Amino acid sequence: MLHDYKASSGTFEAIWALEIKTLTEDTDRILDAVLKVHPLSYGRYQRTASISAVGMEAAQPQVNSTTTTHKQGYEVGATMVADCPIKAGV
Repeated sequence: MLHDYKASSGTFEAIWALEIKTLTEDTDRILDAVLKVHPLSYGRYQRTASISAVGMEAAQPQVNSTTTTHKQGYEVGATMVADCPIKAGV
């Protein structure tokens, strides 16, 4: 099993991957906040993150969506477009 594997450089450990879609300018603020509770360690590295290219995301929020509930003056069903990170090939 992988948990029993040992090499001169280390061993295998289970990891979690968390995907957060956010605006580019919020990336460091989010990473800094996460670092207050976890070092984002990966082997002998800390503050490990994969930051994808910026793309576009479009949606038409409906009644009782987060957008229509919290964004004052938003017209239900109107198309909103925002920058968002995307994975290559998706």
